Amino acid sequence: MSILVEVGLLSGKTATLKAELDEEVGALKRRAQNALGVGKGRLADSSGNVLHAQTLISDARIKNGESLTLHINATRVGSSGGAFVTVLGDASVVAWGDDLRGGDCSDVQDQLRKAPQFQATCRAFAAILGNGSVVTWGDARSGGDSSAVQRQLNDVQQIQSASSAFAAILGDGSVVTWGDAGNGGDSGAVQDQLKNVQHIQASNTAFAAVLGDGSVVTWGTAGGGGDSSAVQDQLTNVQQIQATRSAFAAILRDGSVITWGQSALGGDSSAVQDQLKNVQQIQASDGAFAAILGDGRVVTWGHATCGGSSTAVQAQLRNVQQIQASRKAFAAILGDGSVVTWGNAGMGGDSSAVQDQLQSVHQIQASYCAFAAVLGDGSVVTWGGTVFGGDSSAVKDQLKNVQQIQATPSAFAAILRDGSIVTWGDPGFGGNSSVVQDQLKNVQQIQASDGAFAAILGNGSIVTWGNAAHGGDSGAAQASASASLELGEMEEGAAINTGTRTILEDDRVRSGSEECDLPEEDVHTAQPENGGVRAVLRHSQRLATMVMDRVWRKGPAVLVIWKALVMPVDRAFRKVEVSQGMESGSPMPDMLLDAPIETSMVDDPSAAKTPVLGEHRGKNDRGRVVVVEGF
Repeated sequence: MSILVEVGLLSGKTATLKAELDEEVGALKRRAQNALGVGKGRLADSSGNVLHAQTLISDARIKNGESLTLHINATRVGSSGGAFVTVLGDASVVAWGDDLRGGDCSDVQDQLRKAPQFQATCRAFAAILGNGSVVTWGDARSGGDSSAVQRQLNDVQQIQSASSAFAAILGDGSVVTWGDAGNGGDSGAVQDQLKNVQHIQASNTAFAAVLGDGSVVTWGTAGGGGDSSAVQDQLTNVQQIQATRSAFAAILRDGSVITWGQSALGGDSSAVQDQLKNVQQIQASDGAFAAILGDGRVVTWGHATCGGSSTAVQAQLRNVQQIQASRKAFAAILGDGSVVTWGNAGMGGDSSAVQDQLQSVHQIQASYCAFAAVLGDGSVVTWGGTVFGGDSSAVKDQLKNVQQIQATPSAFAAILRDGSIVTWGDPGFGGNSSVVQDQLKNVQQIQASDGAFAAILGNGSIVTWGNAAHGGDSGAAQASASASLELGEMEEGAAINTGTRTILEDDRVRSGSEECDLPEEDVHTAQPENGGVRAVLRHSQRLATMVMDRVWRKGPAVLVIWKALVMPVDRAFRKVEVSQGMESGSPMPDMLLDAPIETSMVDDPSAAKTPVLGEHRGKNDRGRVVVVEGF
């Protein structure tokens, strides 16, 4: 007997599917993922309860016509100035781009498990792991080496970055810093003041921490805002802080503003101080600030060529809803959907050539020197430096039904409603995606570095383009990812079957009366085979031994372990003899992972059959597989 169910995403997209009552939820979920064009996720019923993949449709009490929700496991991508990093489906981490700017994380690969958050300076990455510890890589002087403070990096809640230093807030409200000592990496002079820190803002070379009582502590270069002593007594009841490259502006609870740092670049607001009342939000360019007041007017200060003077358009700045900034110009969206611009004319401060087109503007994105506005009908209007994306005439006919726009410093990428991508600007820095255009389908979001883009597709895969030195070529990373993913995917909540159904749930395996820890991300596939079980595990010899000792002894098994190699192997399979006399429950011998290798060339690796007893084969370029059978 079959029923019809509607499966929807949080975005509102839905698909109606037929389900058999005697099939498992996992089968329905896979069809839903295919129909909706998305990657793996969890299926929940109309009450929000997660449905286990191995449960039968009938047992899950799914009714005809019921609406289910598919919660997608989002792919996370981070970027520094010259590299990208992402978490794969197996929870491992891959980086690519300029090795000197964080594009190579191989030295810390084994430590990067369950990394929910990434932060980056211009040349290094910091990952907060699930247990609150931190792993860093990239340029050592820019924060890629945290060894001097590693023991202090526990229970980390969030990390902020300047151009070459990191500042981590711990669970107890204290702060740990590292990186370029002169540019914020050394907070020793104020360490005893850094207590009950709520959040941190950064300029290029300094940090400003807001404490629980609303006071502020600063450190880093004095010219970058690291010395707030001149205004320290005024920094009370601070609600939020904004920064230019070299100055800070703090909004107090009463709506007034206090500034410090390099005077010419926004650190001195004395000329407009009496106007800074009831301030709601502040936007910053490289060297100027623009504050939106409660009545929709705007007050600006800082370097005039960076937008610090809005005198020429002041009368037009009424009912301002939001402001966007390029490096040296501002663009304000008014309540009626029109736009007012000011600042450096060649960097987006002059929109007169397209002013009549700027109607019903919903959002604005900026590159270094240009702006792109998305209108209510999904079309796009651009202005500013031509080579920085200010001229989109070559793709204007394609820019329809645009949902969102992302930018590198000199190019733009727009996601259309159908999930395709349109790019323009400097071809060498992401403005030309023609090489990968046929792959850019069902794009969900885009991340940008200083010279490249990374698009996340609905199935969780990533497509990159732009300057290779900035992460535009992810080929090596894709090969590494394929080595692990080609072995197959495991459903979340899937069973390891040893003759009776056992559910993998809450990071544990239940098998009869036995239980053992088995992190889900270390399991690739698990399925019944010849009355026993076939499973594919990743990375961990310890895990393999534990499973063999406590689960595998219940029946015959095939055990496959994939382990990444730092150096690529030849483009061929490799074979090695192994012992065949192991008994049930025997620990995994070291020789299976580290035995001498003799090469056996295969013309077509993709045509190779399932490995049999005693074979040790390299997968693609970067992996190796061990298969043991017949315990």
